[in-house]
Amino acid sequence: MNEKNFAAVLKSAGVEQDGDWSTLHGERTMTLHLSHDGVGLNLSKIRKVRVEGELVFAEGVTEEVSVTHLKSLFAIAIEGESKATRKAGFR
Repeated sequence: MNEKNFAAVLKSAGVEQDGDWSTLHGERTMTLHLSHDGVGLNLSKIRKVRVEGELVFAEGVTEEVSVTHLKSLFAIAIEGESKATRKAGFR
């Protein structure tokens, strides 16, 4: 993926800019699908991303930051907010 494609995906996901970071609002997360030399890797539950040159920094819900090469990224899945609510009491 290139920077232009990556920016288009983030725009369609409705991210908010927080300094250098692009942050998904609410409880939304994304999964980054990566591949390099035939080996696949998925980074899931990502809340914030930023691009520096050809590197993508991805911060998950546990505030762990992963760094990958932009060209290894081939797909992004945007997960929506949870609509389920728990009701008080026993059911």
